[in-house]
Amino acid sequence: MATATPDTLGDVLGQLIQAAADEAAAQPAMLQQVLDQAGRTLADTVDTVTEMPADALAALQRIVDPPDWWSLLTFVLVQVAKLDAKLSVGTMLPAGGWSRAVTLTYTDPGPPARAVTVGLALTDPGRVHGLTLDATGPLTVSPLGTGGTLTVSISTDAEVHWRIPFTGGFTAPAQSAVLDAAIGWDPRISVGDEIAHVSVGAAKAAVRLSFRPGDPLWGLRLSIGDPAGAPGAEAVVDLGRALGALGGLVHIGAVDERYSPSLVLAPGTAPQFSLGSA
Repeated sequence: MATATPDTLGDVLGQLIQAAADEAAAQPAMLQQVLDQAGRTLADTVDTVTEMPADALAALQRIVDPPDWWSLLTFVLVQVAKLDAKLSVGTMLPAGGWSRAVTLTYTDPGPPARAVTVGLALTDPGRVHGLTLDATGPLTVSPLGTGGTLTVSISTDAEVHWRIPFTGGFTAPAQSAVLDAAIGWDPRISVGDEIAHVSVGAAKAAVRLSFRPGDPLWGLRLSIGDPAGAPGAEAVVDLGRALGALGGLVHIGAVDERYSPSLVLAPGTAPQFSLGSA
């Protein structure tokens, strides 16, 4: 496997995901069976998204909950679909020799009606495995799941169709467009009391794909917490409170450590890491 650098990160991630897909192929073909149950075959019309029937969706949820290594991406897709009624899980056969894909579509009824679809093509051996992104026009999806454990947002400024194989390199599409997507997970961990407590903030991954002259092809920001809000990691110990009246005689300084680390990656530049200490 290639060494991970900012320039090869996409290839390394692709190799890791392809390894997961290869492991899936060695297991009973459960995901292939779900696609068969959904009526999606390799003889279908390509690039057409079809919403998954309720029985097939239930079967998909059973095989990814609890998830194993190879099904983690599909598990995330299924969980995201629960955030909003405008989200639906479906299937698609991308053109160009691709594997059948499980898709997640957000549909804005408009007017004008627009949709953005993310697809995971992982199942069929001997065919192209990868990620598909399709938008029928400019669309901004406000953060979904606000206030919950999982949040998602996505925006694109034009109609565009991307095919990103997990191996073999990434070719920019002909369309000039920018896509921003983010997913956040808040574990809601807070343990302790006024004397001592530890908390862990929300983790977030934000990616930008840009196909405009002069722009980096991609950018990725991974972070935990927000320096301007809830920190990513917080540890507070104030033993003075435990001493009660003795606290006036013996001074013990409180420990209050807060960090919101972040990592920014982009092609052609060194990784930028910040501890985000308060």
